This record gives sequence, structure tokens and C-alpha cells, in this order.
Amino acid sequence: KENPVLDSPGQQKPVQHSNANNSYLSKADASTSDTLRTVSKNTVVIPHGFTYDIKFDDGTQAHLNSNSYIEFPKSFDNRQQRIVSLKGEGYFKVAKSPKPFIVKVGELEIKVYGTEFNVNTNKEGRVETLLVQGSVGVKRADSDQETILKPNDMLVYNLTSKSVIVREVVPDDYLAWMAGDFTCSSQPLYYLLDEISAFYGIKVNKNNIV
Repeated sequence: KENPVLDSPGQQKPVQHSNANNSYLSKADASTSDTLRTVSKNTVVIPHGFTYDIKFDDGTQAHLNSNSYIEFPKSFDNRQQRIVSLKGEGYFKVAKSPKPFIVKVGELEIKVYGTEFNVNTNKEGRVETLLVQGSVGVKRADSDQETILKPNDMLVYNLTSKSVIVREVVPDDYLAWMAGDFTCSSQPLYYLLDEISAFYGIKVNKNNIV
């Protein structure tokens, strides 16, 4: 059963993108027609309780978690960079190319050339970037100072203090969502409850949890 993709805001009728290697539903910018049109950008919104896979025209794959939003160009051809914007959580397997692949998440930019990583903006007050393979550089959009990660590194960016913390983690503990699971084997319980809350769009009472 194919996961549904809804437009935002509301539930306007989506347009099916014809250039993707795997067919998915997306909203064409400034188009409300039922017919497919040539557009420069697409947006995909994943509702609560679902995940979704996208394959871009360059071969890059993205696995998006519940309650996520992504914007990307119809094609990366004739562009010096491959740029997408994400809100929520997504795992990217980036196809190698001389054109850098950049994921914009709020005030941060994650720049890669060919790698696998997970980025999560669903955590309150912070953005988490986990590198699985390859190498990525993370920086503020208004700064040239870049932090380079190695495999198994997680960078946590505090949205209030603007501070950066990098620590080594066990990737599987943070990627269980891709298999539809929740786990906290090496994490505090509140982390697991945050994951459940974000996935299903519900509030979880975390009082008295250590």
C-alpha cells in the first residue's frame, strides 16, 4: 500500500510528478490544475503516521519520516548545486556528483558530495545531523565556519544558544524509524517519547521522567 502524501496547507489536489524514477505525489508551485505542468520546484508533505521514499533525478534517495516537509527542484540539470530544503526528519543517500548536494534546514546548511546521513529538525530547540557514511560539512547559512563530521558523529545545533556539540553515537539507535520501530537502548526514555510524539502528532506527558 502506497503511503499518501498531502499538500499543505489543507488537502488541495496534488499533481503527480512524471520525472521521478519512482512515482510520488507532489504539489506543483503556483499550479492548481489537474494536468501536469512544467514547474521549477516541488513540495512534498508527509502526514503524521506515515513515512515516504523519494528518488531525485540525480539518483539521490531520501527516506522521509512522519510530519516532514521537503522542497526541491524538478531537475538538478543546469544547476551548479543540488539544493533541497527540509523540515522534519529525513535520511539521505546522496548520489556522487561533482555538484555538491546541500540540505537546508532552517538556519543550517549540510553540504555533501556523496554520502549517507540523517537530519532531524523535530527535536525542540535543536537540529540533529547524524553521519552514517562519507563526510559532511555543517554550517550556519550566514557563516563560513564549517564543522566536518566523520561516520558515527552526531552534530547537535542549539537553536537558542547557537552552540554546536559533536559526539560519537550508535547510528542504529537513531535510525530505527526507517524500519518503523522505536528504540532507546542507549538513549534516555524522554528521547523515545519525543519520537513517538513527533511520529503520531500527539502530546506525551513526560512529567517525572528522568
